[in-house]
Amino acid sequence: VLGLPNRPLVMPAGGSEPEGCYWHADGGGSLRLAVGPASRGRGASASQLPICWNQPPCISGATCLVQTAFGPQYTGLSNKFTLPNKIRYSGLNGYRVVVSQQPTLAELMKREFQDCFPGIALVGFDAQTVLKICSIIKAFRVGCESVFWTDADAGLLDDTPLDTYTKGNPGADVYWSVSDIGAKEKCSGWSTPMGCQSFGDFSSCLNAGAVLFRNTHWTENFLMRIIARSQYLTNPFCNTSSFNKAEFDQCNLPHAPDSGDQCAIACEVKADPSVMHHFECLSDRMSPVFQAVALSRDWMVWLRKDVFVANCILPDKWECIKALSDLGRMKTV
Repeated sequence: VLGLPNRPLVMPAGGSEPEGCYWHADGGGSLRLAVGPASRGRGASASQLPICWNQPPCISGATCLVQTAFGPQYTGLSNKFTLPNKIRYSGLNGYRVVVSQQPTLAELMKREFQDCFPGIALVGFDAQTVLKICSIIKAFRVGCESVFWTDADAGLLDDTPLDTYTKGNPGADVYWSVSDIGAKEKCSGWSTPMGCQSFGDFSSCLNAGAVLFRNTHWTENFLMRIIARSQYLTNPFCNTSSFNKAEFDQCNLPHAPDSGDQCAIACEVKADPSVMHHFECLSDRMSPVFQAVALSRDWMVWLRKDVFVANCILPDKWECIKALSDLGRMKTV
């Protein structure tokens, strides 16, 4: 019986690998076999391993949007505005939505992400980084081939399909937005619609409120590195202020010093810039622009008409999202 506790294990004969992979289909102990070419070799990887083991599940080919929130402010905002907005968009484009929402952070980790890092106490890791990466890993585990993260306080203002942003570089593992306003002079001067420039430019302009990840072994390994890096965000090495004239530091954002996933990402890339070969960068020179920040209701007149993702960055998230809805920029039905 394949891989069940206290039962004999069945090994692949002669060092051969299975055509597909097995995984728990319903949480009740049943198993299935997938034989699609994308799953080849993702079961047992050696003759001395059981067919049923803890490899990632078979890739279904699905594109998924993830929505994660906890606490009354963010779950209320999500349920009323941004989640219906993303469900609508996904329905139009044939995407899945993977939702993780709970009343508290502790319940979110226990009920939604219990399999994210089994047996590891996530003490000392940055909470925001953990939530984002566990959301992506959860989507990988249910078979999503491409995973689109947007913050819970971000809305989709356009029905543009995601391949608009990936077809220019289909081999990239991660597609980042580099249109932040912290170092506006540098970011608005990006020379091309797509293409990552130097590490200093990347770290100055990164806005991880909207990111597209490919489900690859490289991506998962990189996400694990970001989680590990998030233990050390107080280290001066992570400071990015020297890379732009505005002295904008990804690790010293307002009200959140020495914390946050943007700090962890920028710091890990600073430690190993070679990872940028796996990236694609989407600047505000493209149209529709992949992501732009949104501020107060009065400021909305300045928001570009061709924005795909609008990310509300001020403390009053409700005012920002409600303004996008009231002005007809963000559709929920």
